[in-house]
Amino acid sequence: MSDMKLLHFWLTEGATNFTNFGGGLNNIFSDALIKHSFEHEFLMHELLSFSALHLSRLKPQDAQDYLYISDAHHSKGLTLFQLAVSRLDDSNREPCYLFSSLIFIHAWAAQDVDKPSNLFFIPSQHSGDSEEVLKWVQLHRGSKAILTSNFSQIRNGGLRPMFEQWEDLGREKEDQLEEEDERSFDSFHEALTSSLIPETQKAVLIEALNQLRRIFCFMSSHHYISKLSAVMSWFMTISDEYLLMLENKMPEALVIVAFYAVAIKRLPYMWWLEGKSENVLQTVLDELGGSWESHTRWAVEQIRGYTDAVIREELPRWSRK
Repeated sequence: MSDMKLLHFWLTEGATNFTNFGGGLNNIFSDALIKHSFEHEFLMHELLSFSALHLSRLKPQDAQDYLYISDAHHSKGLTLFQLAVSRLDDSNREPCYLFSSLIFIHAWAAQDVDKPSNLFFIPSQHSGDSEEVLKWVQLHRGSKAILTSNFSQIRNGGLRPMFEQWEDLGREKEDQLEEEDERSFDSFHEALTSSLIPETQKAVLIEALNQLRRIFCFMSSHHYISKLSAVMSWFMTISDEYLLMLENKMPEALVIVAFYAVAIKRLPYMWWLEGKSENVLQTVLDELGGSWESHTRWAVEQIRGYTDAVIREELPRWSRK
């Protein structure tokens, strides 16, 4: 009965309230996802897990019960998914890609904004299982591996609406940034170029920054691309070398995450992203200290709209000394 309740919630409310893709792309998560979930247990577990996670926000008096149910379904789904993806074929290609794509949303939804964000690296104040941190990034990037080796079949199958918005991306159209955004990206690009870090690391950082810059261009210039799709696409492009820099909390890599938090802030409201841009930004600021203030000021102004003094007064309780 509990699972039926979760499925009913997804069908009546959840599917239409967790993304803003629009059009046929939204239908994937109300039609194709349901169809595949009845045929593939790992996907049904993830659907029910996310539904329970949503209900934990809507019914705070029952939050702990729903979170327990969500964790149980998520754990089962991951175990079954790992088995399925090791046997990828025509029968489970689309469900596996859907599951790996949903990992992104689940990770953001499950992040507690009253604690330091562990979405990109292990915070200094992190308490818990360190091995679990960044696991979602690896799983999400797994969708890139699935897509790369099965692109033609997935693009031309039932999930085609996920790719149609990118097909009109004209190479001849010049990407444009808002003037203030461009100044901030150019300034940090120049700082990286003139820095004394090894050239190999410099190249990795500049690539990650340029990829993020293009995401901002998509959001401001390519209106036929969903903003959420644009922001999510960054995780399909960043390199393993950059992720390692984040794991090691390299300051220059953390500044780029602060820039990414601005992109999250500019997305239309979605319940699972509420407070997340502020949470990510504050975690980065705490790790960097004050020495990188000149490079993070733009992100601070865009996300918080406060001066540094006000930010220090309004640190979350987990950040107070």
